[in-house]
Amino acid sequence: MPGPHAPDGVPGERSRRKRFDAVVASVVADLEKPWRAELRGVEFGVEEVPWVDDDWQPEQVPLATLVPGRSREPTRIVVYRLPIRARLLREGSAIRERDLVYAALVERVAELLGRTPDEVDPRVDSP
Repeated sequence: MPGPHAPDGVPGERSRRKRFDAVVASVVADLEKPWRAELRGVEFGVEEVPWVDDDWQPEQVPLATLVPGRSREPTRIVVYRLPIRARLLREGSAIRERDLVYAALVERVAELLGRTPDEVDPRVDSP
């Protein structure tokens, strides 16, 4: 049968990128509930991979990063889709995508607020 197998908007028609974006949006909504005032004005985004300088050699590729605001630019927290996917493949079924995204965002929110990840959410283990 020609044409799409599912109508637009049905989960079967969503790309991996769109599904990942939806996971991040859901996690951000959960984190904003208890930290609404502190996160006001913070932008959250998704990129495929971190932007790097030629001499950048981290011990581990970040799953998310905090980009402090400057002048007219807002503070941003960016989640990296492909490093998260790679970590999930390496870990197997031991961890869920949403849990890893949540843990990565808790760490960045803690960094932004000058708190420990336990203070942001004591249920989360570091990714």
